[in-house]
Order: sequence, then structure tokens, then C-alpha cells
Amino acid sequence: MTNNEMTLETYERNIDKFIERTPKDTIGETKVWLDAIAERVSTGSSVLEIGSGFGRDADYLRSKGIGVLCTDGAAGFVKALRARGHEAMQLNVLTDEIDGSYDLIFADAVFEHFTRDQLAYALSKLNRATVDGGTLGFSIRRGEGEYWSKEKLDEDRFFCLWEPDQLGFAVTAAGFKVDSISESNGYQNIKRLYLLATK
Repeated sequence: MTNNEMTLETYERNIDKFIERTPKDTIGETKVWLDAIAERVSTGSSVLEIGSGFGRDADYLRSKGIGVLCTDGAAGFVKALRARGHEAMQLNVLTDEIDGSYDLIFADAVFEHFTRDQLAYALSKLNRATVDGGTLGFSIRRGEGEYWSKEKLDEDRFFCLWEPDQLGFAVTAAGFKVDSISESNGYQNIKRLYLLATK
């Protein structure tokens, strides 16, 4: 079983716990990043979110008139998303094909569960699913190395940390132009990078 499969199983067993222990409001650097994303798309744009969880970020974009197709690798989150009125489907970007072409693809705190090779693979797949001139946006933990942690859910999840230069190189190698990488100490003092790129 891969690191990602093990992490997904942790999420499946802890859907309610994740929802309970995750902030419900979009605030801080995440809000700033999503506001910047929102400026790049319009009401009629095709928008895909990878790893939507319970739909907090999709709710925020929807409040701005932007429709989002929500996805998650965990079936429990897809069920929760649909119960909250979101269009949602199960999608594991590492193992599933992405149907369609999108003006914007974004992911908040998802790709930190991928190894470096897995992220490179996912980024190349996302590039093929992004229209020319479209936007890629994602947040990821900042730092060095990889580790397993029981934080938040009391069961192991895999994390891979990135420094700005490393991340910029990986995104550029996948065929995107990096527009910005901002840094933040946000929720629970977790160091995080927020990236925006254009195909």
C-alpha cells in the first residue's frame, strides 16, 4: 500500500473528525489566495477543485458567483459534499484520469500528501487538463523532508514539505509559468506556500 493510499484510508475513517477539527471560515492567507484565484475566472469559467474535503473553499468561491466541480479521493468526503449541495465526484488525481479541460484547477493542502515524484506526475496530468492560459493554484506545507504524523486525526497521514525554489522548479517542469509563491504561518502555525501559475 502506498503512502497516499494509507493517507486516504485515514481520511475515510475520520471524515467527521476532520470536519469537526477544521476551521469552517476562509480566513488569513487562504482567503487572500482564493481572492486572487477568483480574480482570474468568471461566472462561466470551468473550475475543478482537487481534494475538496467538506467544501469550505468551494463555498467561498461560490459566494463570489464562481461554480466549482468538487472532487475528493475519499468517498466519505464526496458524500459530505453532495449532502451540502455541491456537484462532486470521487477523483484520485494519482490514479484516475481527469475528464474535461478547465480554466482553473486548484487544491488547498492536498499535494503535501504526495511524494515529490507523485507531485511531478500529478502536475503533468493537471497541465493536460488545463486550457491554454488557464490557472493552477495550490497550497502546500513549507519545509524540508518527509514525515508521518498523527496530528489532527490521531492516525497517520503522510506529509512532504517543499521550499519555494523546489516548488517553482517542479511546477515549471510540468509546463506552467509560476506567477507567485507567497508564504504564511497560518492554522496551528503551519508554514505554508500558496502558489499561482499559468499554463
